Amino acid sequence: MNSASLKFPGLLLCLILAATALPVPVFAAEEGFAIEELVVTARKREENIQDVPVSITAFDATAIEDMYGNTIGEFTKYAPNVTLARQPYAGNALFGGMRGIVFGDLEKSFDPAVGVVVDGIALVTNTSALIDTFDLEYAEILRGPQGTLFGRNTIAGVVNLRRSRPTGELGGKFQFRYGSHNETDLKGVFNFPVTDTIAVKVAAFMDKGDGFQEEADFNLQTGEITGTGDDIDGEDTFNTYASVLWTPTDSFDALLTFEYGNDDSTLSTPTNLTTPNIEALWGPISQAMFAAIGAGTDPGQAIGTAVGTALFFGGNFCDVYGAALGPVQGIVPDVACASQGYLIGEENDYKYAYSAIPFKNEIEHKAVTLEFNWDVGDYTITSVSGWRDSNEILDEDNIGAPIPIFNPIRPQDYEQWSTELRVVSELAGPLNFQAGAYYVNSEYEINATLFAIDFSAPASIADAGQELNAFALFGEAYFDINDRTRLTAGGRWTTEEKEFWLYQAFGVDPSGLLPFTWGCGNLNSEQQATADAVAAAHIASAPDEATAAARAAALTCNDDNGKDSWSEFTPRVSLDYRFTDDVMGYVSWARGFRSGGWNARAGSPVEIGPYEPEDIDNYEAGIRSELFDHRLRLNLTGFTMDYKNKQVPIVVNAGGAPATLVQNAAAVDYSGFELEGIARPFDAEVNLRMAVGYLDAEYKEYFEEDPVTGAPVNVAKLAEVLFAPKWTFSIGGDWTTAVGGGDLTTQVTWSYTDDAYGTGPIPPDPNKLDVIPSYDSLDLSFNYRYPLKDTSVFFV
Repeated sequence: MNSASLKFPGLLLCLILAATALPVPVFAAEEGFAIEELVVTARKREENIQDVPVSITAFDATAIEDMYGNTIGEFTKYAPNVTLARQPYAGNALFGGMRGIVFGDLEKSFDPAVGVVVDGIALVTNTSALIDTFDLEYAEILRGPQGTLFGRNTIAGVVNLRRSRPTGELGGKFQFRYGSHNETDLKGVFNFPVTDTIAVKVAAFMDKGDGFQEEADFNLQTGEITGTGDDIDGEDTFNTYASVLWTPTDSFDALLTFEYGNDDSTLSTPTNLTTPNIEALWGPISQAMFAAIGAGTDPGQAIGTAVGTALFFGGNFCDVYGAALGPVQGIVPDVACASQGYLIGEENDYKYAYSAIPFKNEIEHKAVTLEFNWDVGDYTITSVSGWRDSNEILDEDNIGAPIPIFNPIRPQDYEQWSTELRVVSELAGPLNFQAGAYYVNSEYEINATLFAIDFSAPASIADAGQELNAFALFGEAYFDINDRTRLTAGGRWTTEEKEFWLYQAFGVDPSGLLPFTWGCGNLNSEQQATADAVAAAHIASAPDEATAAARAAALTCNDDNGKDSWSEFTPRVSLDYRFTDDVMGYVSWARGFRSGGWNARAGSPVEIGPYEPEDIDNYEAGIRSELFDHRLRLNLTGFTMDYKNKQVPIVVNAGGAPATLVQNAAAVDYSGFELEGIARPFDAEVNLRMAVGYLDAEYKEYFEEDPVTGAPVNVAKLAEVLFAPKWTFSIGGDWTTAVGGGDLTTQVTWSYTDDAYGTGPIPPDPNKLDVIPSYDSLDLSFNYRYPLKDTSVFFV
């Protein structure tokens, strides 16, 4: 570790020592007006958040209700160095990142960077991970790798969520919300007892609304846009679940939950950013095309020649339409260009949606969870098992143009089953521990069809699938060295096996090296026989030996059986010291990893993989303090991370044709801090909050292939770490007062996120089209709670 990597932890240690040396004034807080204790389960045991040596932001049920957020994406405003948003190309999926480590892809062959745990079940993919916040008992956001205790492959952090358990009492909680664009949300939870030992809870959520854009008529001959006055379709989701809690004794309980959800929402259409590469050649190419047609050449052949000419000179979709398809169809030639995309959108403030194909990603999911808790003397034994199943389909046009141009249709099925067994001690002596075992199996299959330009037939038909089997043993021990010092040491040994296959049933390769049909990996017998026969015939039909050799090389799979396995040990060690009863400092080191795998979006055998695991070392130091007689809670964390073997897309030369591979070709240095505070300055239920996050992220290695020599070249100085805003912060507060027999809570929060690079080229786009501008938001809510006899009713 170099001196720069010690900068923030070293500074933080100085702050810890300085803080403990300062005299702390003591004010006599009126009873009931100190900051309430917040209990978390970040280490699979109940602890005061101020005693946990982990960078954590936590919310209890009341705080979550006061936020008035719809999904866990709302937590981004309150948690520093955290990004939680919707990934639009997968069903109700989470775009999750912490401290600049982000996963935003839609392919289930890739593993998420942020783990989401719901009622003890770790979700293997980001699909269906954008969880509704209504009825959450608590939410915990743990930054940094948490591979010791949570699920699998939590390289960036964990969002740990727990829904409320059945209360055993007659009661309910209901919410109605109406907003702009006819946003209408109706949610309810109903509890009731069955017997003295059996309690039931049922819940149902419905969210419907229009999109924020207006439907538009686009005149293809003139490019004129006319609004219809009708909003496009928007959110349309329904979720329901039921839980049964059985508590036969004080030492044992069992919780069974059934869940169903359906998301039929229409999303905002993509915006075309494509600028022409060969606009000066549009006229000559189209003139030559019309001249050939006038001379008697078959129109289809003449058009194909014009398209091929545009592509040969480096044209893109914009150029193909501008030079050939637009003129021959009698429509505006720039129909597939930015001039009819984001540029015209900026002019009308993106008021209109004129994509020919609405953006749909429908998903239906089902889940069952069974949890047992058994107290045996000084030990608690917990078993959590879960099954999840989903079916989804993506259907949209990637270009977002007023005519269909590039339309992928991607139906896929997914299934997951997992189980975890652990024991947690509560011993009276200086040593406590927890240990357990975890297993998960998941399978998915996708059947993708792509229509492009000519919609009379598919441009490609490809199927892919993967099966994952992962097993882990984990444990963590806590040793009180003395009454102020505690050592925590733990680790997780994980072994994973993946079996992958990809079968291109029909496709077109511009290089001519690949036939229409090919396949790699764990194919079934019919697919394998067809792929082998087609490959043999394609190689045999080559006009010369050099071409035959090039075709054979292009058809060679890196791993014929599509099967690989990886094992990893991820340790964690921390040392914390209590300077006073209210001030604790800690230092820690933790390692995380994300397993290797295959690229299910590969366009050729060489692009499939496999790629190897990536790993990260996280060095952290923090201070946890409650000052002024528990009127001020101030927590500061500094970190530095060494991210190695990062999986990144690399463009290489494959037999004379460009190919994009996922390779372990990069390394990144991260450093930063998180500062969170809450204060109760008055003898009233007034809480003031703030959160600040700072992040410095830069590549130290990023190897790409030189297009001429094929040698690896380090382009780290040209590359930008994506989705890594330098600053994030929020400030606000809430005030609760008695009104009419109930409680009225007023909350206001202002949050800010710095600009960041999104998906873009190396080097970045000089026009900064790949930059997500900084943004801020102001949130104001009024929540009124009113108890109705024995039934607790919550109105918003």
